[in-house]
Amino acid sequence: MRPGSQAEPYAGIRTNARVGALSVAVEFAIVRHMAKYVRVRREAAALASESRLRMIDRLQQGPASSSELARSASVGLPALQKHLDVLREARMITSTKSGRVVTHRLRPGGLDALTAWIETRRIFWQHSFAAMGAALAADDDRSRES
Repeated sequence: MRPGSQAEPYAGIRTNARVGALSVAVEFAIVRHMAKYVRVRREAAALASESRLRMIDRLQQGPASSSELARSASVGLPALQKHLDVLREARMITSTKSGRVVTHRLRPGGLDALTAWIETRRIFWQHSFAAMGAALAADDDRSRES
């Protein structure tokens, strides 16, 4: 095939081995960085629904069956299954089946990634606002002295 044909779109392009290695390293860093936030995004998405929040509130009282959770969240069983899938994917609940009854429980550490992410940002903002407050106070003091 000729360089640049449909089957080989990059055949006519020369690449520098160093640039290729750099782009692989950059791609790896980007993927690693994105993977770091997968749990944070899943946990945040799980909390984005009022129905799921009600389900979590109910499960704080102890294990519950699917029908109990459906009642507490005011949703039907088909919608409940979708909500449960989101909570399971976020690793916030566990489910066990005994006969025809499925019992759901909150999973310890279900909000650890989101909590850690929020805590680091909270500390940053506290320090930033404290520094800004000190700078504004110092500016006020200088203005009064003039």
